[in-house]
Amino acid sequence: MKLSVLIVIASQLFAVAKSISVGRIQLDPRDKNPPDYNKLVEYAHLTSFAYCIKRGLTTGLLGDKDTNCPKHSCQDDEFKNIEVLKTFNFNKQGNVGSGYIAIDEEQKRILLVYRGTASRSDWVSDMDFYPVNYTPYVLSGDTSIASTKSIETEGCRVHKGFYSFIQNNFSFIYKFINSLKKKHPDYQVVLSGHSLGAALAVLTGIEFQLMGHDPLIVTYAGPKLGNDKFAEFTNKIFQTTVKAESIDSTHDFQSGLIRIVHYLDIVPSLPPSPYFKHAGYEYYIDKSKLPHEPSNLQRPGVQSQLDIQKRAAPGGISLGKLWPEWFGKYEHTHYFIKVTGCEPEDDENR
Repeated sequence: MKLSVLIVIASQLFAVAKSISVGRIQLDPRDKNPPDYNKLVEYAHLTSFAYCIKRGLTTGLLGDKDTNCPKHSCQDDEFKNIEVLKTFNFNKQGNVGSGYIAIDEEQKRILLVYRGTASRSDWVSDMDFYPVNYTPYVLSGDTSIASTKSIETEGCRVHKGFYSFIQNNFSFIYKFINSLKKKHPDYQVVLSGHSLGAALAVLTGIEFQLMGHDPLIVTYAGPKLGNDKFAEFTNKIFQTTVKAESIDSTHDFQSGLIRIVHYLDIVPSLPPSPYFKHAGYEYYIDKSKLPHEPSNLQRPGVQSQLDIQKRAAPGGISLGKLWPEWFGKYEHTHYFIKVTGCEPEDDENR
């Protein structure tokens, strides 16, 4: 009798333990369909549309033929009603930076998306990584921009080439975005970019954060921007540590600085000096080739887990061998999709 009772109790305990294990490992919806994974894929598509500027991307709904977006994903329900309001290409003036500004009325978003390196001016900017003193544009004396925050940037130094965009062209971006915010005060400002575009998105996003807009910045394959003081300043204003706790527990994000890097992509290790540091919450794709599934997405967060140089080149790197040939590597151009392409087939594995 006692033995039979023990058997029943043991079997019930086993069933409970099994159900708990299954619930945790197999049935947790975050494991199969994480909200942050879906958002990262979505923003990869939005970022890829910036590469269609060379193909004549113009104003209008992404789903309309007249907008000249040849990618199949432009016709997807989640993108087709997003309206491109402005495209810009400062390369024509010998400066750096190109992309588009759009509005998404369904999701209540103002989108500012930067294209990656695609011109001689862009390459010159990439190479010009001498560190210079950093002062946000909101403190530059432009009386049309008022900041209500106390800003301390002493000791902050940044990549000269990337910073030149803020100095030369941010005024245009600010005025356009600010006019949209006045019309749509409840819309969130969302910035994205790939490679060079990632760097510009971060520097621009800092300005909007200092203005109190609480933007979301999502970047892919971004290089390092500044020294440790600049990284500390950036993490402080975006409250990266607090955001990291939320992301780790919910697998979701709403605002802040989000950075995605890819196994074997060399660009996040550039400039090739320990003087330059990263900021923001990091996601890491641990698989080389597409498709990139939720199981391939790691969340190292704010930890300095990455010795990116070793991760990008396990046998060690040689700048002479890797620059610029590795800029065209598969891992740099593929983040969930082929981010740099603007052909219908570039939506493979989407």
